[in-house]
Amino acid sequence: MSAFTWLCVFLLVGLLNTPIEGHRPPSSSEEAEDGKEENRGIANHRAVGEIVYDGNLLQQCVTDKDMDCILSYYAPDVIVVPDGYPSYQGIDHLSKNLGWIQHVTVTKHDAEHIEPLEASGDLVLEVHAHDTVLPDGSHKKGKTALIWKRIHGLYHIIFEMYNDEY
Repeated sequence: MSAFTWLCVFLLVGLLNTPIEGHRPPSSSEEAEDGKEENRGIANHRAVGEIVYDGNLLQQCVTDKDMDCILSYYAPDVIVVPDGYPSYQGIDHLSKNLGWIQHVTVTKHDAEHIEPLEASGDLVLEVHAHDTVLPDGSHKKGKTALIWKRIHGLYHIIFEMYNDEY
């Protein structure tokens, strides 16, 4: 992996392991009392609404299995770090590696964490859970971390890292 990829991985690992105070309350009072659930949350920034909106549109593309639509949300030089496979860079590699999506059903859950990485909101980190139903009916659940970048006024994914719980 390149130095930039490693930098992104370390940045994401650091951010995912740092408690972040958000404006969304814990889902139950029991979680808040026993301290087992960190209150990560969604940042209060104008870019958050755009990311939520774009994320919902991207989910519709995935539901429709529309490859052109899916790829339109990624930057040409996107870096992808899949769980258990070598990382790769570029929209062409992403296109070749997304063939599996035609054979499964993927549900992207609401973001657990959205935070601008710059005050301008031009770089935004999103973390969400996903649930993949395989052709045999079994489920694979996991988490995805995305870094969105505003390019010519529109957000595109420049970094994607995901894992599956086994």
